[in-house]
Amino acid sequence: RIRFQKDYGLTEYDSKVLTSDKAMAEFFDNTIKIYKQKYKPAEINSVAKNISNLITTELLGRLNQENKSFNEHKIKPEDLAELVKLYIDGVLSSKLVKEAFSYMYDTGKPPQQIVQEKNLVQITDNEELKKVVQEVINENTKIVQDYLSGKTQAISALIGQAMKKTKGKANPKQLHELFVKTLSSFLSQNSSDN
Repeated sequence: RIRFQKDYGLTEYDSKVLTSDKAMAEFFDNTIKIYKQKYKPAEINSVAKNISNLITTELLGRLNQENKSFNEHKIKPEDLAELVKLYIDGVLSSKLVKEAFSYMYDTGKPPQQIVQEKNLVQITDNEELKKVVQEVINENTKIVQDYLSGKTQAISALIGQAMKKTKGKANPKQLHELFVKTLSSFLSQNSSDN
């Protein structure tokens, strides 16, 4: 437990959960080892945190729901490592990771195959996202007015609408940047009109 905290910067709680079952601790260890060998990350702490979260939240959640012990799942350490890599590389959003994980749990298929079969790739194409941002702005004039009158938190509602439109596939960070850019051009137009 101490080793997980020291080597990977995990919280005491996460370390406790991971080491509460020998099979789970080994699964975590193996996933980290495979990740390091295969992808040679510059730093391991954020990787470890993501792996830990998927095991303690998603995997344990499903196993508990079904009253199964830890060894009764089909997920391989190398597949979990690959899933985390897809998230860290920005191919999948956190929402899509959960979706892909759910399919992995049900089928035992590797993430790359699931991503292709279910078309789960995150939308990062700027032109495509600009269209979505424009549509959301046109359809939500009240929220746009709120934002322009200084209620900057209104942008979250716009991002939420865009995520809905893209079924959770848009990159939220990119959406935020595009909304800010587009809406600030409205602000500068308004001030030059006066």
